Amino acid sequence: MAPQTGASRSNPVPRWGMVVDLNRCVGCQTCTIACKHANDTTPEVQWRRVLDVEQGTFPDVQRLFLVVGCQHCAEPPCVPVCPTGATRQREDGLVTMDYEVCIGCAYCAVSCPYQARTIVHEPKGYYAGVTTLQEEATAHPERIRVAQKCTFCQGRIETGLARGLTPGVDPEATPACAASCISQAIQFGDFNDPLSQVSRLVSEQPSVQLNAGLGTDPQIRYLYTTPAVPGRDAAPDADEDRLADPANPMVGSLQKFWDWRAALNWIFGGIGTGLAIATGLGLWLGPIAAARAPALF
Repeated sequence: MAPQTGASRSNPVPRWGMVVDLNRCVGCQTCTIACKHANDTTPEVQWRRVLDVEQGTFPDVQRLFLVVGCQHCAEPPCVPVCPTGATRQREDGLVTMDYEVCIGCAYCAVSCPYQARTIVHEPKGYYAGVTTLQEEATAHPERIRVAQKCTFCQGRIETGLARGLTPGVDPEATPACAASCISQAIQFGDFNDPLSQVSRLVSEQPSVQLNAGLGTDPQIRYLYTTPAVPGRDAAPDADEDRLADPANPMVGSLQKFWDWRAALNWIFGGIGTGLAIATGLGLWLGPIAAARAPALF
């Protein structure tokens, strides 16, 4: 991933894109569910995914959640390989699919370096052999045996613009994943507008693009600052020392020896109680069973 800079000029034609702040993402998968709900994707299809990624080498390991999907590249490799023209790029940068023209050859899926395209050969439901009323109402037979992918919620954008709304500002005109993000980690807007939130974010902070070296110029940019690791970095360790101070009332005491309270907890706790009951039953039932046993000699 290579550092990028933000938009520096205004353009009357929008260039829609996203900025994902990886320091804010908590991996809750709300964007994934919102995407499935808004686009009626089948169980095995996820246009928006959140990857759980570990970075670094033990013990300096950090965990981050990487939001991925179609990057709507400025130079999309999927467009020129499509033999029928089903995959197109609009003037505003959105890479779209025409399901009626697609023949399902999967050339676009092979050429995509982001694994953002899916081909479903047979429709599947959540319950084997049973189709629910919800699945019948939201079925999209036009997506079977053709390529499908994230559209940046093209319909929401167009409907919102027709109503005078601003994508990235008004939730109704914003892609479902960005509109539903509980931590506001996903921001959507016009990269050609230097006053938009996405342009300000990438101009004020270092950002990266996935596989930028391929020359695809993806329109999802990521903000990420390596978090401090107490004791193993240049960050001040005052908080770490303060939280390790036994005199600090906010620090809980640590039990370092086996005292009478721990013994009582074991005796009256679950294991001790169980043993006591079992022992009592044995002592009570033992004589009864012995009296009923026939004499063998």
